[in-house]
Amino acid sequence: MSCHRNYLRPPRHKTNSSGVTLSRVLSLIAITGGLICLTSPYCHAGRVQGDPLGVFSGNDNETDLTEVLGLSVKELTRIDFPVESHDGMWISNLILNDDDEPIGGHWDYIDPMGTRVVDIFVVKAGPMYAAYEYTDENTMNMRNMGQWTTNDIFAKGMSHITGYMIVPEPSAMLLVSTSLLSFICVSRLRRLDEPIGITP
Repeated sequence: MSCHRNYLRPPRHKTNSSGVTLSRVLSLIAITGGLICLTSPYCHAGRVQGDPLGVFSGNDNETDLTEVLGLSVKELTRIDFPVESHDGMWISNLILNDDDEPIGGHWDYIDPMGTRVVDIFVVKAGPMYAAYEYTDENTMNMRNMGQWTTNDIFAKGMSHITGYMIVPEPSAMLLVSTSLLSFICVSRLRRLDEPIGITP
């Protein structure tokens, strides 16, 4: 009586006419794409340009942005090219035009206080500037870093970039303070209404 054993064989990879396996072809494509991504300043995990808020004429500042955006903002830092770093922010991976002017790159910010984040990022080029909003949603919680270009302002050379934070409106702060005060008062009144135990 003969005994036969069945062995499980691993599935064979599909091959093309050159004898190269399909998996190797896919691996080569993935590696090539990764190398292209590494050499491009516009391809980086976690880096986005933010949601565009508009293009405006003139020079950006706290007063002007508050007026055109309807948001109360505070300037965190500003870089005037050819300076590439200032007060916690720096730019890198710069793309230059034929006149050696930057038209794109990366930006990073480290808050000296350790708590503030860039909510509004502004790129100034020529007589105009473009504003972009950064949130936890569009950055996938990768705040204080991003990429920038001057494509929305006719690809002119960047003169400066500025990072702003959104500050609460005074009315909103008053509302929060009033609510907190009301909560404290109610809590104290409840304590006064509690019967006081008398020990014999």
